[in-house]
Order: sequence, then structure tokens, then C-alpha cells
Amino acid sequence: MSLGPSLDQRFLQSVFVAIERRHRLKSMLLVNAHSLFDRIYQPERAARVAVVYEQREITYEELRAATVRAAEALHALGVREGDRVALLLNDSPEFIASFVGVISIGAIAVPINMALRKDDQLFILKDC
Repeated sequence: MSLGPSLDQRFLQSVFVAIERRHRLKSMLLVNAHSLFDRIYQPERAARVAVVYEQREITYEELRAATVRAAEALHALGVREGDRVALLLNDSPEFIASFVGVISIGAIAVPINMALRKDDQLFILKDC
């Protein structure tokens, strides 16, 4: 009389399912990061103003170029997919470029509020 799959078989099946789900999620996140980049920086928007900051108008093309530079710099520093990158920046075009640059290479952006006390910022840094 069979009672179905053994405990070992069920365990292996659950491990396989968990790995498969993680792989699908990882692929989905990367696709979403790339599609976010493409959705933000559509070629037809290049000359349009994306951000007005401190009386400066930054076009989508300028913001795209800054994002690419940020992503390339992070990659050159050894940041890879799944790494966490803390962002301690004011709300600014540099924050936008850094945030999108981080997620575009598959890393995880961890924005840290500039208004927090230094010890709270350090707590977040140590935890991420």
C-alpha cells in the first residue's frame, strides 16, 4: 500500500518549486527594471523636460545620460545583480538617475531619508 511520495521526494519537490519561483521572480524583476528604464526614457521624449530642479530644466535625454553614467559607474565598482546600494541623496535629478541606474543593473536601491538622524541612517546602512 503506497502512501504517496516519500518525505524526501516531497522535500525535493518543494525545493525545486521554490528555486523555480525564485528564478521566475528574478527574471521578472530584471525585465521590469529594464522595461522601467525603457518606459521612462522613450526616444520620443528625449527633448522634453523631465524634471525642473532649482530653476534648471533637465530633459529626458540628459536624465537618461546621467542614469547610464550612474549604472556604468556602479558596475565598474563591482555592483552586481542582487547587491544592495544605499542612496543617501536629496530629492534631485541625481537621485532619480542613481535610483533608476541601480535597478537597471539588477541591484536593489535602498533610499535613505536625509532627514533621519545620523544614528538612524547608520542603522539602515548596517541592515541593508
